[in-house]
Amino acid sequence: MRNFITQKVDAIVIAPIGLHRLDQVLKDAKDANIPVIIEDRTVDADKSLYKCFIGSNFPKEGRDGRQLVD
Repeated sequence: MRNFITQKVDAIVIAPIGLHRLDQVLKDAKDANIPVIIEDRTVDADKSLYKCFIGSNFPKEGRDGRQLVD
């Protein structure tokens, strides 16, 4: 992400591997006015540091799927 920030891209879309320790790089992107979209997995970060999350509610899917099987 830091490379993208340095390149001054228009936006960053990421599917993070880890859930933690993204606050600083997300803040750096926000400070550079580069919107970040989180895809596939949620992150443990301040939600004001990224534009949106695109993905599923996996715990809800698990509960709904379990109901279909019962």
